Amino acid sequence: MKRYTLKAHKLPSHIEDALDEEQLDSVVKSSGRSLIVAGPGSGKTRVITYKIAYLVTQGIKPENILLVTFTRAASREM
Repeated sequence: MKRYTLKAHKLPSHIEDALDEEQLDSVVKSSGRSLIVAGPGSGKTRVITYKIAYLVTQGIKPENILLVTFTRAASREM
């Protein structure tokens, strides 16, 4: 029987370096639908933007991602 060893997928440094621990968990440890709820200035838009970047690096096609935001400022930033 052939034996396989799986290696941990290395997170791109531009994602890992830009987020704090809680934000990073929201980006890489969630699967499926995500809802980001937090107070003003907490980095919600940053988390959503990096989550999309992470999904694309994982092979998810951009046309399969739906992003909804409720503020003009967040939509411009994204």
